[in-house]
Amino acid sequence: VVKSLEWVEMDQNGKGGGGCTKVLRHYAGGWGQSSIGSFNHCMVHNYYLGNIAAGDQAGVIRMESQYGQAHNNLLFNIKAGNPSGSNPFVGNLFGIKTARTVLVSNNTVYGLKHVDSTSGEAMGIMTHATHTTQEVYNNICVGNETQDFHDWGTGAVHSHNLSSDSSATGTGAVTGKSAASLFVSTTTGSEDLSLISTAPAIGVGKDLGTKVTFGGVNYGGEGTCMTHLNRDIFDGNRDVFSQDWDIGANQYEIIAKIGTSSRDYSTIIAWEADLDNTDYYGKGSYAKGECYDDSDFEINGYININGGATVDLGRVVVSAAVGQRHDGTAKEVSGSGVRVKFTHAWATFVINTARNAWVEWIDFDVNDQNVVYGYFPVKITGGLYRPYQNGIAQCLVHNNAGSSADTGSHTVGIWAIGAGKFILNNIVYNITSNGNEDIYGIYSNNQDAVAIINNTVYNLYGQSGGSSNVDEVYGIQTGGTVNAQYSNNISVRMYGADDNYSFGTTAGAEPNNLSSDSTAAGTDCITGVDYNDLFVSTSPGAEDLHLKNGASALRAGIDFGQHFVVWPGEAAYETNVPVAGNILNIDIDGRDRDAEDDTWDIGADQCDSCS
Repeated sequence: VVKSLEWVEMDQNGKGGGGCTKVLRHYAGGWGQSSIGSFNHCMVHNYYLGNIAAGDQAGVIRMESQYGQAHNNLLFNIKAGNPSGSNPFVGNLFGIKTARTVLVSNNTVYGLKHVDSTSGEAMGIMTHATHTTQEVYNNICVGNETQDFHDWGTGAVHSHNLSSDSSATGTGAVTGKSAASLFVSTTTGSEDLSLISTAPAIGVGKDLGTKVTFGGVNYGGEGTCMTHLNRDIFDGNRDVFSQDWDIGANQYEIIAKIGTSSRDYSTIIAWEADLDNTDYYGKGSYAKGECYDDSDFEINGYININGGATVDLGRVVVSAAVGQRHDGTAKEVSGSGVRVKFTHAWATFVINTARNAWVEWIDFDVNDQNVVYGYFPVKITGGLYRPYQNGIAQCLVHNNAGSSADTGSHTVGIWAIGAGKFILNNIVYNITSNGNEDIYGIYSNNQDAVAIINNTVYNLYGQSGGSSNVDEVYGIQTGGTVNAQYSNNISVRMYGADDNYSFGTTAGAEPNNLSSDSTAAGTDCITGVDYNDLFVSTSPGAEDLHLKNGASALRAGIDFGQHFVVWPGEAAYETNVPVAGNILNIDIDGRDRDAEDDTWDIGADQCDSCS
């Protein structure tokens, strides 16, 4: 018989105290496999464990019989003593306490402590290995008052655990890591123990597959009705793709490899079609498709990123894998990097989901396609309300040949529609047309909460020979957007139309931009710059828009750190963005301006070696 309690939140609401010494207890009373019991995917918090005698023990989860399992649980804000602070707790408090044969894996235990100063102890996970084998893998224990891990005996096997002190031992142990380096929030009352993008727990866990076998018993749920250990606290499947496991209850991302050389998927479209597959993802999971430079990703229609609503994904990201990314120049220049190559005039890449969706590190080569009407190579829409944040970062968008038709429409590099859109650290260049239409490098329409920061836009122009001249060319234009931020952008060399502007009126009024005309009109802007004095190379077909020595954009930007508040004064939405984190501060080459303590440059490139 397998007994399991799972997917339960136990919010004790600040109650407890008295003589209560446990919340969940496996005590089947047997020594055989008939007593298998499991606590998994539970969240226990806001609880007080009661007063006991000195030397006695209390545990939030106590595994006291053979063949117990505790995996993928969250424990936080657990205190020893009475809520009033009276009758001090003099015993020992443990988040998870074990005895006999048990598996403890991928739990997160944070912040156990006493109400007041006592002679007792508060520890995250304590193994009592006097009886038989216990195995302890992939657990985070941080910020616990006395010690994070404690092994009372010699029989327990520990590996790939993480602690804030030095008590995580065994193979793959990670020590000395703070809660702030791991979690979204530890603020009392608004705790979110999901991992942040830079958490040291990411990718360093032990791959347990779907079960762990020892003592002749399979642990982890395989072959039983209980949820398997490979499913994280969001019910995302760590084991579905060939990805590394994280330490703790939360798998930061469910990562699939995309490419034509024996990857998980051969196309971005095939990966996107599976975003609502519950075999892979759970509510709140972060889905990431990592592209590989096995061959070009050719696009002759729509690539539409709009899945994940049924599962209710927390975020969707299309990216190039580390080691497969462009170097700030196009593949036609460098010969490497993930490239989406346009092969038809009606092709477009669209993010159209209210899921916090991003595309990053892709070279979008429009390949001089001649469109027949208004054309948007990269279109960021969906998520029309501010809690949703969709964006494009560290991408190249170039060589859009526009239209020869008298359409009265637009030729664009990046088009953003709706609120909550972010265009960060991109390079857009060689956008042109010889039709009767407007040209935009980056354009956002009449919505609020848009951020266009640290982009470089170059060489937008109208051609002669069409049915009529191009009306207007704008490097960066915004349609009356409010509560927004447009700063640290370079926009230079707009020509060949009836009217040519580096910035439109709204964007041009923002601070710390740079233009080749006078339209960068905000505080600390730089105007009248010759593009030849900015970039390494502007030779057609060999463009390298990294900054060079003497460029006026050097050290002239706003330092945004890692985040910025984009909706000031609105309590419901005032927040640090972007939601994906660690994006704004990363330049087109992957340099972290914030970590390197750089004085920020204007544009997508941070040239640390320039002077």
